Amino acid sequence: MDVEGVLERNLAFLRWLTERLVEAGTPSRQRQFLREYGRALDRHLGAIEQVVVPALEQRGVGHDLLAALAARESLCPGLADAMACAAEPSAASVPLGALVADATERLQRQAAALIPLVRERLGADEVFALGRRLHDHLGAATADPAPAARASTG
Repeated sequence: MDVEGVLERNLAFLRWLTERLVEAGTPSRQRQFLREYGRALDRHLGAIEQVVVPALEQRGVGHDLLAALAARESLCPGLADAMACAAEPSAASVPLGALVADATERLQRQAAALIPLVRERLGADEVFALGRRLHDHLGAATADPAPAARASTG
């Protein structure tokens, strides 16, 4: 699977978690999905920072551009504070579902900006190899989101 496919599968999993968080009926369920979202988000951002950004830097894409595209603060503003309030979701100043949905949308835009750079700067074999490294970094949730999703609903 190439980079685009891996990112899309992971983003689909993040969107699924976003929907579950928004639909969560109890604070306990909301906290559960928020924790899972936080873990998945951290894996996603780490994969971008540790796999995609170095590959593009090696191909001459400017560090400043890549740093801006991968900046956690601009991708998830307010989410860290909201997650810190996860013990009491009602204490967050902005509904958690809205923050998570916004972060997921920003990740989608990040992927839309990175994919053309990857395709432009790397050959087809390199795109596939980068996708494998990205897949390995993201782990089982990206390989098949359904089992992780079913486990989270049980």
